[in-house]
Amino acid sequence: MSEQQPGRAGEPEQRLPGKAIMPLLSLQRHWIKSGAVFVLIAGLGLPVAWIKGTAVYYGEAVIQVNFRYAPNLNTVQEIETHSNTQYDRLVQQQIRTITRFDVVKRALANLGEQRWAWQLPDETERHAIQRLMGALRIRAVPDTFLVTIGLEDKDPGLVPLLVNPIVESYLQAAQEDTFVGEDIRLGNLYTRRDEFKTNIDALGKQLEQVSKQLGLTTFEQGVQNPYDRILVDISSALANARQQRVTAEAEIEAMRGKHERLLQLSLDAEAQKLTASDRALGDLRAYLYQRRAQLVQTMSGLKPNHEGRQAAEREIEQINQEIVQATADKTAEMKAILDRSGYVALANGRVFQGKIGAAVVAVRRAGAVHVFDTINHMFLMNQMLVPGSTYWNLGLGRGKGEVADDAEGLNNMKNLGETIAWLGAAIAPHKKDFPAPPA
Repeated sequence: MSEQQPGRAGEPEQRLPGKAIMPLLSLQRHWIKSGAVFVLIAGLGLPVAWIKGTAVYYGEAVIQVNFRYAPNLNTVQEIETHSNTQYDRLVQQQIRTITRFDVVKRALANLGEQRWAWQLPDETERHAIQRLMGALRIRAVPDTFLVTIGLEDKDPGLVPLLVNPIVESYLQAAQEDTFVGEDIRLGNLYTRRDEFKTNIDALGKQLEQVSKQLGLTTFEQGVQNPYDRILVDISSALANARQQRVTAEAEIEAMRGKHERLLQLSLDAEAQKLTASDRALGDLRAYLYQRRAQLVQTMSGLKPNHEGRQAAEREIEQINQEIVQATADKTAEMKAILDRSGYVALANGRVFQGKIGAAVVAVRRAGAVHVFDTINHMFLMNQMLVPGSTYWNLGLGRGKGEVADDAEGLNNMKNLGETIAWLGAAIAPHKKDFPAPPA
């Protein structure tokens, strides 16, 4: 069988119309019509555009944005490269700073009377600033550190008149943001400089007075004064002679049998140092005991009227008084109880507030009042109620049971107990109304 042809014999093949647009083919087929249309548009359009059209002028300023740290007295950092994300954030921040209300307002204010070239006669300042903010075209140039600030207007003289003050106002704002508190810091530095100058002048005058009193010509390093050298040699020889004399006299006297009593005193001082239990005062007592032992050894063999022995005795008496003052206080155990209980009470909502507290101290001779005050300090700072009695709550006695001989102390304690009982009954109905500490 033969294949069926799409059309009749001798007729050209018919094609279905398509949707493709071929402008070049249309121009080739209808070039006369196309030429006529072009001539008509050019002949009528250009004069109309020339007469009816309006010229628009565009001005643009370019700034560079980089990471830079403000220099200080220690370091001067150069430009640092950060990630693209951080740089994009920095650029966006600068763009927002350029269009910030106060920046644009300052730019218009700097124009003076020329601001009326932009602000309309009946327009408020705020509206003119907002209109200028919207008219600015600010964009970041891709793959560079540049940011452009542009403005478009029909007046060719208005564009640079506004763009340049905007850039100047932005740069001033960026500088103010970079050097925050510059005036205050410079003022502080100038003040410190003046103080140092005043101190240097005062020290210079004191140095001059000292040099006159000592008969010195200079204190400068590297300049040798012959009188200084002689004075140093004489002082050194005199000190050595005195030390040798004291040592020799002490050795002679020790050979006469008196060294045993002095040695016992030294051992007693060392024993007291070892038996000290207060860690807070341990270093002070250790130094006092050690110094007293040194003085005792130095006194060995010296005569009663010897000037070195008399000076050592006065110093030993002073050390003994300092030891009494250092030890006449609470024990280490009592201090630990006061410190820990006070901190625990404060950390748990002041559990001691509104409760009754009374300090009672038993003492052999001295230091009771100091301990009594110390305990009451913890009571008072925890909002406790501290009752009083007929005297300070002190009892005299060293061993167990000896305080029973203190009749006055026992009567005071009896009255204290009665006062505590009365006070507890009086405040019981009002515990819930106890005033809370300020927030």
